[in-house]
Amino acid sequence: MIRLRFGCTNNWRNSPKKKFHTLPSDTKVRRLYEKLIRNENLKLNAQHTRICGDHFPDGERMCRTQLPSIFPWTATPEKRRVIEKHEVPSTTKKIRKGLEACELRSEDVFAEEIENNVSDNEVPVSENIDFVVCIDQACQTEDFRDLEDLKAKIETLNKEIEALNKENEDLKKNIRETNSKPKFDIEDYKSSDEDISFYTGFPNYDTLILCFDLLKEKAKNLCYSDKGTTHFDPSYNKPGSRRKLSVWQEFTMVLLRLRLGLFTKELADRFRVSVSTVSSVCRTWIMFMRKELEPICIQWPSKEQTLYYMPPVFKSFSPDLVSIIDCTELQMESPSSLDKRSLCYSSYKSRTTMKSLIGITPNGVVSFCSDLYCGSISDPQIVKQSGYLQHLNRGDLVMADKGFTIQDELASVGAKLALPHFMKGKKQFTKEELEHNKKIASLRIHVERYMERLKNWHFFDRPIPISMSDIASDTWIVVACFSNFLPPIVC
Repeated sequence: MIRLRFGCTNNWRNSPKKKFHTLPSDTKVRRLYEKLIRNENLKLNAQHTRICGDHFPDGERMCRTQLPSIFPWTATPEKRRVIEKHEVPSTTKKIRKGLEACELRSEDVFAEEIENNVSDNEVPVSENIDFVVCIDQACQTEDFRDLEDLKAKIETLNKEIEALNKENEDLKKNIRETNSKPKFDIEDYKSSDEDISFYTGFPNYDTLILCFDLLKEKAKNLCYSDKGTTHFDPSYNKPGSRRKLSVWQEFTMVLLRLRLGLFTKELADRFRVSVSTVSSVCRTWIMFMRKELEPICIQWPSKEQTLYYMPPVFKSFSPDLVSIIDCTELQMESPSSLDKRSLCYSSYKSRTTMKSLIGITPNGVVSFCSDLYCGSISDPQIVKQSGYLQHLNRGDLVMADKGFTIQDELASVGAKLALPHFMKGKKQFTKEELEHNKKIASLRIHVERYMERLKNWHFFDRPIPISMSDIASDTWIVVACFSNFLPPIVC
């Protein structure tokens, strides 16, 4: 065995119980050994080189990477003093134990008896002093009063903390409700007829509720994924995730879309929903409302009803008058297909449009509203294709503009046509023809007023998007239904 350091006499013979360790095989660690041992004759690669356990703090090497640290030239570190915890006599303990003794004994208790209940190391009491402790006087020490005051303050603070926590929870609840509540609520404007008319198009809040009552029961089971179909089984639940908006909120959102012409992004921000939700709700509700409202709101009255409500100015013209008709055109986005673009192009408007036939009664209520057709269709063609002739009976009189050359079509059902006289082939109108034309113009103006009322729904201010062309007719007829909730334009 080769010893690493001069002066160390330990070997296997004289110290058989000591442990001798080989050097680690790692070259870097062996070089550290060379620096620590300070032996110039050290043979790092000798197989029998050993180091005894006396050079390690615990008398042996605990792991192969542990380095020796005990040599004659190294000083032994002094052990630090262990800090012990000593219990300090507590005045509070003295008071507590004194109070306990006071409660168990009579009113007059000697000091010697209190001393027996308190440990010597906590309460130093002089033996030469004789005194009496009274439960009504001695126990009410200054420290005791301070302790009671502290307890009262803690109790007060706990109550304040509890109240603040409750207030905090209430505020959090209000914030959650505020964040989940739509920014717009039509209920905020129900006391103002002007605001209700501006936002919804209805004359007042009661009329708005009247329209909603016609829809709300079936709207509860409205299925958005099925293009406006409804389920009338009360046990049926709407599919998909739970709706974020109530039926009332969806209804008012669609009204804002139609009345103000708001974009879906703006409606999404107002009602705190996604744009796709707004689009889905609006499309579904428009189809649903046409299905439900058209049979109720747009009806062809009987001849007796028409005559009963006919204003005198129309009676003086002809009591047989049942309908005043005209066509109106709505601008649409230009289709990419050239064939469809040519079909929708209106020579009258010089742009792509959709065209509808409107018929009103003499008292100014819409009794017929056709679907939207391509803008290139002529007035006589739309009368034939829209189904208008099916509502006429023998002897009925229809008033129209010069472009409606439909005498033959009306004659086929026994009806008559009231048109202004034409100037063709004449130098001027006769007095009777002029009076007739003025009379028709003054009466026919009401259908144009009614069409302007429909266009006050600002959804039609912009060209109808191609993406909504499939529900454009539904939208137009729904607006016509809403307009019949307004007072008649002719009194």
